[in-house]
Amino acid sequence: MKIFSTLALLLFLSLQTFAQTAITVSAEKVKVSGRGGVYYLHNIKKGETLYSLSKAYNVTIEEIVENNENAMSGLKAGEVLYIPAKDNNKSVSEKSAADKSATAKSNSKRQKPKRHSVKWYEEIEDIAARYNVSKEDIMEYNNLESPRLTKRQVLLIPVWKSNANKTETLNQAGTKPSEKEEPHGQLLFPAQDSAESASSAVPEKEEREKPVRHYGKKDVEIALILPLTAPSSGKGYNSQYFDFYTGALVAASDLREKGINITVNVYDQNRYNTVGDIFLSSGFDKNQLVIGPVLSSALKEAADYAQRLGIPLVSPMDQNAEHYLNGNRYYIQAPAGNNEQIKNSVELLQNYCNDPQTDIMLVYQKGYEASDAVKEAREFLDSANARHSELSYNILEGRTINEKMITMMDTLKRHVVFVASNNEAFVNDVVRNLHLCMNLKRDITLIGLSKWRSFETIEAEDFHKMNLHLSLPFYIDYQREQVKSFLFRYRALFNVEPTPYSFQGYDLTIYFVGLLSQYGMSLTDMESLPTESLLQTAFDFRKIPGGGFKNIATKNIVYNSDYTISEIPIEQEESN
Repeated sequence: MKIFSTLALLLFLSLQTFAQTAITVSAEKVKVSGRGGVYYLHNIKKGETLYSLSKAYNVTIEEIVENNENAMSGLKAGEVLYIPAKDNNKSVSEKSAADKSATAKSNSKRQKPKRHSVKWYEEIEDIAARYNVSKEDIMEYNNLESPRLTKRQVLLIPVWKSNANKTETLNQAGTKPSEKEEPHGQLLFPAQDSAESASSAVPEKEEREKPVRHYGKKDVEIALILPLTAPSSGKGYNSQYFDFYTGALVAASDLREKGINITVNVYDQNRYNTVGDIFLSSGFDKNQLVIGPVLSSALKEAADYAQRLGIPLVSPMDQNAEHYLNGNRYYIQAPAGNNEQIKNSVELLQNYCNDPQTDIMLVYQKGYEASDAVKEAREFLDSANARHSELSYNILEGRTINEKMITMMDTLKRHVVFVASNNEAFVNDVVRNLHLCMNLKRDITLIGLSKWRSFETIEAEDFHKMNLHLSLPFYIDYQREQVKSFLFRYRALFNVEPTPYSFQGYDLTIYFVGLLSQYGMSLTDMESLPTESLLQTAFDFRKIPGGGFKNIATKNIVYNSDYTISEIPIEQEESN
């Protein structure tokens, strides 16, 4: 917690008193796990100040700065602030604990306090609920300036003895003797202090008694696990993953308009020691789905915990994480993997296999005959009984290969050239030679691989002249009405342009919350999930034997001769 001197505050306030802007209080509230409590999500407008915001939201400047470390250095239009909601926004359990505590204090006398050693997974709200006191009681009794706790911190818990009714004694497990323990209580609250011992205490899926889930089709609760803050200091925000979060918020707003009551619980990965800490945190098991983590280094641990807890987990960004699918029916690989991208690129040849006026040429670099792309192309063309020719050479031969290309091409036919390589230098040389062939009246259509979109040394003009076809894991067609609508709403909410991360957060939230509202937790028992092409990502999930779901869909695009790029709609791909 940051503490400001009176002089510093007066100086700061004096700088904030000019050009005050009327504040519109945000209607968007979020519950941020790891922080505790409910927060307004406020999009900063030009002219707004900490002073005007504190007045509008009835909080202190210190409270705003405590929850937004960069706020003291100045507010910037378009940035988003977490502003704590006041007492009227407290959770029911927190209100209940506070009310009970106030009643107890008014009718009781204080007894010898209990001592409580803070576990790594506990927040102050958890401890308050356990001992039937309020968070404020604990903070006041221990002279705490911040509700944030540290592992093994010793707290004194105030106890009041009622003249009329004695407070029930809690046993060591934290439950009343007359109460039946929650079926998942020992899993979520193990008796160990360390994350390592807690992890080892988690029983295998078949050994633990699963909590009974009762979800209405219109009530959905999900978790986002994102590295929102800088990992080293915990200060400053990671703009990419904050964009992902804001995209998910737009999706949540759209879903609410459709009558789906969605709760999004956000877990900042960098505020926890391990991913396991998040999965074992209080109330995490209420989530019906987890989106994240985004980092490959954390996916393995997250996938293991998701399987043990029986909660579907979506890998949102990593295209190389398909190996976690094996043996884990709760793991869902959202981006199409590299193998699927190659396969779908090769299948772009389908429309040309049976055309007598079209010749297919497979071009690849010498020494790479055993590459996945070459093998996939050969197998596809052989299975389709497609007549085709092959040409392989190395870059040193590039200056002499043009004559061979020309002789292989009939001036009366269309030539579809599939280049099975991601080597930018080699692809550049192939495109140069094909350009020379086009100057000699050869009709050429080019098909490549998804990584070509990141190439920087090839003239895009040649791609357009050859009507380059690509199959991509992500693509945004800004001419689509759905994309235009999203852009309009995102700009209105946040006053900035959305990034690809914003689109991905939107797509995943819309798709999976829609599935949960329709199928509930039974979606993990399905053999496939519905096919849908959203703003940036296409989805066609298939279950692998004995494992989870992988996405086999990509977005197909074509570079048009008028220098535009367009997406090939799924229903038109067969007739292209």
